[in-house]
Amino acid sequence: MAADRMGGTLQRGDVLNNTYEIDELIAIGGTGEVYRARNRAAGREIAIKILRREFAGNETFLDLMRREAAVLHEVRDDAVVRYYDILHSDLHGGFTFLVMEYIRGESLADRMARAPLDEATCLVIARRVAQGLKASHDKKAYHRDLSPDNVILREGDAARAVLIDFGIAKDVNEDARTIIGGGFAGKYQYAAPEQINGHSDGRSDLYSLGMTLIGAFRGGPPSAGASNIDILRAKDDPPEISDLPGKLRMLVGKLTNPDPNQRFQTPDEVLDYLSGSGIPPAAEPAAAPARVTPPPSVSAPRRSSGGLVTVLLLLVALLGGGGWYFGLGPGRDLIAPQVPEVESYRMEILMAGPGRMRVSGHAPSDEAVATALTALTSLNNGTLPEGAIEPARTVPHPEWPNAVLAMARAASRMQVWWIYVEGLEAEIAGEVQDAAVRSAVIEAARTAAAEAGITLKDSIEIVRAPLERLALTRDVNGFATCGPLAVTGGQGDHFLANDGITVTGYIARAEEEALLRDAITPLLDGRALTLSLEVVNPPVCRVLSLLPARTLPGTAFRFAYGSKDGVVEEDSYFVGENPVIDLALPPESSGYLHVFYTDNAGLVTQFLPHNNRAENAVDQIGTVDETGQRIVRLSWPLAENAGPTLAFEVPAENPDENLFLGKNIMVALVSKTPLFDELQPFQEGLSVFLRDLEPALLRAEPAVVWRFLITEERP
Repeated sequence: MAADRMGGTLQRGDVLNNTYEIDELIAIGGTGEVYRARNRAAGREIAIKILRREFAGNETFLDLMRREAAVLHEVRDDAVVRYYDILHSDLHGGFTFLVMEYIRGESLADRMARAPLDEATCLVIARRVAQGLKASHDKKAYHRDLSPDNVILREGDAARAVLIDFGIAKDVNEDARTIIGGGFAGKYQYAAPEQINGHSDGRSDLYSLGMTLIGAFRGGPPSAGASNIDILRAKDDPPEISDLPGKLRMLVGKLTNPDPNQRFQTPDEVLDYLSGSGIPPAAEPAAAPARVTPPPSVSAPRRSSGGLVTVLLLLVALLGGGGWYFGLGPGRDLIAPQVPEVESYRMEILMAGPGRMRVSGHAPSDEAVATALTALTSLNNGTLPEGAIEPARTVPHPEWPNAVLAMARAASRMQVWWIYVEGLEAEIAGEVQDAAVRSAVIEAARTAAAEAGITLKDSIEIVRAPLERLALTRDVNGFATCGPLAVTGGQGDHFLANDGITVTGYIARAEEEALLRDAITPLLDGRALTLSLEVVNPPVCRVLSLLPARTLPGTAFRFAYGSKDGVVEEDSYFVGENPVIDLALPPESSGYLHVFYTDNAGLVTQFLPHNNRAENAVDQIGTVDETGQRIVRLSWPLAENAGPTLAFEVPAENPDENLFLGKNIMVALVSKTPLFDELQPFQEGLSVFLRDLEPALLRAEPAVVWRFLITEERP
């Protein structure tokens, strides 16, 4: 399959099955690509979802798409994206694709990234999402990946929120096969505790709804810790929600109880509570009960071709110490007459830290069960549930029990691991940060497995250590040349192994981008780097590099025209236009205001104070408008220019003019004391002005707001 400049499998203009014309790539997920397209026959926008090219030949993922369409085709509700059809195309070598409703709007993740949502809006979203979950659950489909990314606000309206991306939906009919095995799926911060052990039902979606509401109210993902260990440990306790207001706190507390039996049990119960007819939960969630150990009959998570099953990334082992032995050997009876026979002889061991071991499986006798539980309890630093290991016949090999535990000893060198043995087949998986450790673990585990004739498959991955956001930002800004650089991406205070990193800011020359990339890349330990840098002229760059970090909340420049109405687009004024500039501040603002303008030729103009307008105490200038903000006018319409006012129009490019065309900058500084002891010249060169400004900034410690003002020829 050939990829075009959109970065996906399909090209703009491709037509699938003589009907669907591709317009643009809108999303790339772990296994799929989503495009906006047009149904040429019906004339409406639709979404096309195809399997990414690396999974196109994998029958498991193809089966996932088929079952996704079959399960969700019958879900008909305005709060759930519509699934229209599943088809095959021979284009680009052939692929299967889903045809879905296209939802025009923004994701909840994008909305809350701009600003936290208030309680009323969160409750509106809660009602709408619960409505969508009711519709899907009624058709026996669980979402299993509910998060702000998968909630779209249709046309930006929270009351019209839509659930999307049921790509890991699970048919829960008794005779249905789980489409992605028993493994965990979903985002760490939003996933329910039981999902981490590979189990989920409708109550898991309700937990994720609660975590989504926490994120929406706070304007960012719920705090989950800096590492996979922290994430896992946090799941045993109710989330901290004391900052949430009354009804929202009560709702979220009931949704996010770590024990599924203590949550709302169905979306109907959530809707009843939101309507006022349900029984209100306790105002504060109770202490978390011990996590339920999965029943031994549930099959273990398996590795897919897409990578290590996510559950393995959350299970951290501290196993070690001396050998484990069941005391069995040649000539010993392996079973007692009363021990039952099982069809599938197995053992699964997960370790999540002290006191948080997960174990289930079989041992060949009561004595062997006791021996294993004693050893595991010691390593667990806490008791294990009674019946976690059961006596059973049909042990596959006399050395099978000892080989399993020897494999666990080998795995204990890893930070994260999981072992599953069924009959004479086994899998060991986990994560390490060193290739040598990985090799040593695999070699020791294979040696142990060979003693019992066990075939071992390894799924051990080398992962990167978390990066601290604060430390990385500090290091990145060591290479900044034009003001501070912002480091974004990831979640919370750290960048995890697969997080991409974006650096935004300004540079004075285009060639600085390559230099900055070379300097930053070694700090990222292989993580993807995106540079979003804008070239500004050297004078503006010098100003940006000197401005203080402290900003003025609720303060902004407002641009208008002196001789006409309209919005000033992209900060640009054309030759002959008359800029009218105001500064809007909160009404309670105080201190002293200093505003200057630097053009791209390096000339500084003092807008406030200057010789004709010396007063700059904030509470003595400007007026409070109908919105409650204090408005300070800085430049007037030419028709009103008189006395102390300042008015100008954008001149044509002319060496004799004081204002040159290009990208310029307006800067406002507010300080408790006057910035300068005396008035600065109305206009002067940038180098002379900065010589006086730098010590003034250190002395007065002002806060700042700035905005580009671009002057250009009319096209």
